[in-house]
Amino acid sequence: MKKDITRDWKQFIPVYFFGSIVVFISWAAWFSQSISLLDAVVLIICGFLSWSFVEYCLHRFIFHYDAKSELGKKFVYYQHLQHHEYPRQLDRLFAKLSTSTPVSALYLLVAYSLLGSWASAGCLYIGLVIGYFLYEFLHYQAHHMSPKLGILRYLKKYHLLHHHSRSNLRYGVTSPLLDILFGTYAPLPVKSVLTNKLNPVASKVARKVENQVDRLVEQVSESTTRVTKATEAIAEKASSTLLPKSAKTSST
Repeated sequence: MKKDITRDWKQFIPVYFFGSIVVFISWAAWFSQSISLLDAVVLIICGFLSWSFVEYCLHRFIFHYDAKSELGKKFVYYQHLQHHEYPRQLDRLFAKLSTSTPVSALYLLVAYSLLGSWASAGCLYIGLVIGYFLYEFLHYQAHHMSPKLGILRYLKKYHLLHHHSRSNLRYGVTSPLLDILFGTYAPLPVKSVLTNKLNPVASKVARKVENQVDRLVEQVSESTTRVTKATEAIAEKASSTLLPKSAKTSST
């Protein structure tokens, strides 16, 4: 049965939290009148564009960090890699407040140190949050929707290939631009491009098939992960059960 995201309100806690902050900052900036409307709009746009950089750096250098220690491995798994194991589960899909809150606070402090004004820093922050909201939507649609718009289909396929092809490429979710700039870009397979060159009926059928294949691959991936973990648990239990018996036999 398809899960109704609108009923799972807890997954939207980051949206409520950062949405409330944006409302407060907007209210404060409006009544303080310490910044012109034009400057505010320019800063919001700059903040929106800066989200791609934040998104890329977090995804590549934090969420896919090759940790050596057990604590580091647990941190990376909790923050992101569990999403790769269960890509369609909502509680592993959206960003966690434990990560997004300190990152956003650091961004706001850096913005204030550079601009010297809380109103200006707040406008930059508003743009960042708008970019973050767009990211969450695009990330959700990549795993749970069958978009008709060409750019959304492209971003969906681009992200799913990050999951199921090579996880050390295609870190961008809202845009592949920084992948191109930093050498982690990989084009979509030719067959995905060719489907757009077919006649409308064939193209529509091809898109449906691609979406079904994407869902099937994710379901198989999740099932494989569950089987692997169950097998490991059984093996560990059997080992702990047999070990005392073997030790007892050797002592006699």
